[in-house]
Amino acid sequence: MHVDETSLRVDRKNHWIHVCPAGHITYKFLHPKRGLAAIEASGVIPRYGGVIIHDCWASYLSYDQCGHGLCGSPCCASSPSSSTPMTMPGRPI
Repeated sequence: MHVDETSLRVDRKNHWIHVCPAGHITYKFLHPKRGLAAIEASGVIPRYGGVIIHDCWASYLSYDQCGHGLCGSPCCASSPSSSTPMTMPGRPI
């Protein structure tokens, strides 16, 4: 399951819309915070035991019951070349 978040203005305040698309279903969750509090409130990732594909954001790495895969775009931009192996801190990918 891919997971991501992006900012969204609500009543002139920054909120975060968290999305979890999987197959033909996309779960969207609006929360005033971006971090673990929002992920926990959504209830999806804390109960999920499969692989989550994400951008290596630290909050996603907090879930040890999930496998982790990187979507690539932010991480590849920091890699000096495509032949450089990508790693996540403390985790094989």
